[in-house]
Amino acid sequence: MEEGEHTVVPISQNDVLALRAILQFYGTYLMQHKMPSVRWSSDITLLQVLLFKLSYVSSLPLLVEEVALMKDALSVFISEVKRRVPGTQGRDGVLESSEQLLRYINESFAV
Repeated sequence: MEEGEHTVVPISQNDVLALRAILQFYGTYLMQHKMPSVRWSSDITLLQVLLFKLSYVSSLPLLVEEVALMKDALSVFISEVKRRVPGTQGRDGVLESSEQLLRYINESFAV
């Protein structure tokens, strides 16, 4: 792909809503479990920008760093749900959907 070209990847409104919720969880997770650092500050800022984009823009170009942050957020969310939430049909459905979304992002964005 040449400089300035973009790949268009469709994502459902439900997935956008799920991503926003997971990113909000990830922001709280970072605040509670990570020590402040330059990377931490950068991730928090990037998270806020990404949440804004997902809230107000219907079609948006994503930075490589934003896609990586989404992947990190989904991975942490999946591991925390597995670790903290007792096994139920609802939990398993959330995990399956989250894992599908992570796979879709991994396949759609080569980051």
